Amino acid sequence: MKNLRISFILSAVIITFAGGMFFSSCEKENTLEDNTNNREANIEAVENVENYDNLTVADMPQLEVREGVLFFEDKNQFLKVISIIELMTVTDRANWEKKIGFLSQARIFEQIIEAELEHDAPYENLSETEIKNIKIMPPLHSDLYYTYLKSNLINETNQGTDEEFYELSLFNPCVAHIVNTDGIYMIGNSIFQITDISEKILENGDISMIDKLKLATKTNENIKVFYANNNNRVCS
Repeated sequence: MKNLRISFILSAVIITFAGGMFFSSCEKENTLEDNTNNREANIEAVENVENYDNLTVADMPQLEVREGVLFFEDKNQFLKVISIIELMTVTDRANWEKKIGFLSQARIFEQIIEAELEHDAPYENLSETEIKNIKIMPPLHSDLYYTYLKSNLINETNQGTDEEFYELSLFNPCVAHIVNTDGIYMIGNSIFQITDISEKILENGDISMIDKLKLATKTNENIKVFYANNNNRVCS
């Protein structure tokens, strides 16, 4: 049966402000639990940010969800929420999203893993002979897997090899816990979108301008577009 090796980046965070950028990264592989990635973190100072060292899950603020988009009042609230999310278990995060009426790409990815395990379960302990004797072979993956592969929410790497695995398509999966299916979140009146190849920022906007952001491919008067280039963020 298929190789269930899974690569998923969970607890990294990237955000760009006029005053600077905060960036760190961690990777999750083969499990729903978080593992620290050995890649170096590149951190630039973010001024006037509160200290979040003593936070607990109980300190999670009440967040607003606008048309499926998670809204943060300001960058301090954003960083506070990120810090608390890192303290949560998978179950904590699932319950939190359900409570506020939000569905993140991270949660979708966890659902895909669950669907894949359920899909494979009847065949895990079969011998090669028993597998060969199956008259009608099932699809290689679950329906949920194919749904999100088709929509490009996930992609396949090293396809057709023993090292094949799947992962989120996000150019910067660090925001997986706070972006919706379109890769969008809001901080104040700024709207951010992370796609498979770029990060977009629309400043001084509102929820009605999301479609304009999604259609943007180049930087213009209102929208900044950064494309991935050898792991660097490059403005178009």
